[in-house]
Amino acid sequence: MRLRFSHLILSSLLVLFVLSCHATSPVPEGSLEVYVANGQGGEAGKKIEVRGTGLSELTDVNGLATFEVPVGDHVVRAYDINQGGPCCGYVDQNAEVSAAQTTRIEFFDCMECVSPAP
Repeated sequence: MRLRFSHLILSSLLVLFVLSCHATSPVPEGSLEVYVANGQGGEAGKKIEVRGTGLSELTDVNGLATFEVPVGDHVVRAYDINQGGPCCGYVDQNAEVSAAQTTRIEFFDCMECVSPAP
């Protein structure tokens, strides 16, 4: 009886050890702060997307959108940003995000580029 009990304890410990080896550690994250401005300050209501993550949101009244994303390189897309010339509907920027830090990128929405002064 004693041998069976010891065998059961050892088997249980072995199973727990194997299961703990397969546990995944959390992916480190960082913050990504995106600022959209025109010549008069932050611009609200611009759609910002972090490509490949499924994350998107609109900029707030201060022109800011903030995301918690995995560490690494990301492509950030801002929609309806005017830069003059033929418009493609969006502008992309690369962002490198580090663990437990905030990376800030900025987009400038050139309203003068759309309707230049006569």
